[in-house]
Amino acid sequence: SDDYLTSKREGILVFDSGCEAPAMVKYKGKYIAVASGVHGWAGSNTKCAVADSPLGEYKKQADISEQRTWSSQVTDLIYLKESDIVMALCDQWWIPDRADIDKSRYLFLPLFFDEKTGRANMEYRKEWSPLESQANQKK
Repeated sequence: SDDYLTSKREGILVFDSGCEAPAMVKYKGKYIAVASGVHGWAGSNTKCAVADSPLGEYKKQADISEQRTWSSQVTDLIYLKESDIVMALCDQWWIPDRADIDKSRYLFLPLFFDEKTGRANMEYRKEWSPLESQANQKK
């Protein structure tokens, strides 16, 4: 509604139960939605769905990360206009120090999208430059 306190439309359900921390980004004309599994502070695989509109219809795909999102949980997506890259922010709880949660950190990983297949994929990078174009990035 005009006051943003109610909705004039029914909502949609993108992910089934068992998912948390949903995030969405518009990239290359598509809406990419991601969510982590519900595993407390342990790492979980990243779920993904893609649509032409924020209200769907969403096409779900297989998990887009490996190794339980490299011992993390996706929490946000940020489009970086300067490099035309989507950066995934992933919580890494209790890492590097299992005794002190205050030392927990983030992984900042590139999320790639293939316009031909409509598939997204997150890749682990030990080092990368988010503001450098994908064409200049090395695996």
